[in-house]
Amino acid sequence: MKGKDLDGENIFITDNILHKVVACLKADRSGVLVGLTIRGEILITGCLSCDDITNTSQIETWLPGGISVKGEFNQSKNNKNLSFSEPIFHASLINHDVIISFDQQKTKPRTITLTEARRMLQDSTFSLKLIVNTKVDVMNNGRLSVRSENLISDETTFFVPSLNILIKSCDDGEFVKCFPKSDFSNGMEVKIVKSKSSSDNVAPVLSCQPSSHAVYQVPVRFDGLCYVNKDSSSNKIVTDLNMTLRCFLHSINVWLESYNKTSTSLPVLQFFDFNVPGWCHPVSICYPANQSDDDLAQYRRETLHPLFCESCERPIFRRANSLNLDKEFSKELLVNPHETLPCPKLVDGKVYTVHGLYSYHHYMQDNFNDNGWGCAYRSLQTLMSWFRHQGYTNKPIPTHHEIQQVLVDVGDKPKEFVGTRKWIGSIEVNNVLSEYLGVTSKIMFVSQGSELEGRGRELAMHFDNQGTPVMIGGGVLAHTILGVCFSETSGETRFLILDPHYTGGEDLKTIIDKGWCGWKRGSFWDQKAYYNLCLPQRPTLC
Repeated sequence: MKGKDLDGENIFITDNILHKVVACLKADRSGVLVGLTIRGEILITGCLSCDDITNTSQIETWLPGGISVKGEFNQSKNNKNLSFSEPIFHASLINHDVIISFDQQKTKPRTITLTEARRMLQDSTFSLKLIVNTKVDVMNNGRLSVRSENLISDETTFFVPSLNILIKSCDDGEFVKCFPKSDFSNGMEVKIVKSKSSSDNVAPVLSCQPSSHAVYQVPVRFDGLCYVNKDSSSNKIVTDLNMTLRCFLHSINVWLESYNKTSTSLPVLQFFDFNVPGWCHPVSICYPANQSDDDLAQYRRETLHPLFCESCERPIFRRANSLNLDKEFSKELLVNPHETLPCPKLVDGKVYTVHGLYSYHHYMQDNFNDNGWGCAYRSLQTLMSWFRHQGYTNKPIPTHHEIQQVLVDVGDKPKEFVGTRKWIGSIEVNNVLSEYLGVTSKIMFVSQGSELEGRGRELAMHFDNQGTPVMIGGGVLAHTILGVCFSETSGETRFLILDPHYTGGEDLKTIIDKGWCGWKRGSFWDQKAYYNLCLPQRPTLC
């Protein structure tokens, strides 16, 4: 974009990313704003803090194809650490506002919501998923020299299986015309069928220069995202896909060159896609398969979280957070059924709900009849699923029998308790969370149900700060609280309830229409029964 065209109305940034940029600038940290140009408008899709990065190719390693650096942010006129191949705008903090400057012009960007930004990206681009299955030859001295020209060139041909078409540089836009007008937000698979040096349609192999050292082959599967404008020519699409390949190669180099040079074996490298808070699209991260999430904790803490302007208090880049993960534990269960509900009508009411994902556990699931006694067990399983979905644990969701065994192991119940149909309550839920997951909880005691509405502010603070689902037990019933709508002016509260007493199948319409998941008034609770609430606290973990 030329300086004379710079206008706050055509530079879009989400409120989430703007908040991150402001926090970085206040901490005197510099970085870059990344995104893409869409019909003369710039959409900022994310930001990276780059205090210790001097090479823009390192930045592009973290980005999908088609996404590039559009601006830098710092409090000085120029970032001395970085140089860019094309002019970009500069962002700084002036009187608490982020101001963008380009060729001595200054303006404020246009702030939009994350939902609006994702819709803008989806409406203006095709999302492609480049699939590469290959092997890398590595010398045992750890010095990797990839012959990337065998893989990346203007003559590389790509294939889209779902549309049965080829993409190559000479097509003059024919590829774009072949796209049906459908939603491809999850990405269409694209494969390499021919590279510069190959005459046959075979998978490419990356190799080192000949050497007297022993050579090891490392298999790699790469699923690289690439966003292309809907009005792009085929030449531009090939360029963007080749950029995706370059990022792939650079990621491999970073890991293999840092690997133990004296090792006689090299790791299988795996790529994972992650949703970064506030970003419009996923990012791909490379991990060695032979290193566990605990082994990679220092890398996440010292590299990934600072780079993406995130604190180290919550997991974002653990494998369990990956979009690639086949989450068998929730495959047949409903996830976040409350998201289909409209907000309750309450004057000056503000909604506070659970953060992230959970699975709905209820009576009669898993071919197990717990009707009439297992509601607290099911609520506990829902709480456990939240910690799994958010990447805090890889432990399986415990069965009723396993929950009972945990309570016996911690001395809460006698050994005869295992295998019975006896109820448990909030205190037992707290004990199991502590022993099984290492999660601490706060217990809220309410002497009678009529007082629960007066606890709306406390529950709102819990969902705002912790964001975990809450188990509530009172009388002979247990439920899961997923959120509250609280009015500061009237003190009224509505409760978002997930009811574990449901005995039917995973039918979302029935569950919503019949109120098994829904907003309830304070009268929903037994007004004279006492209640204990278990409020799990997020562990500090990255």
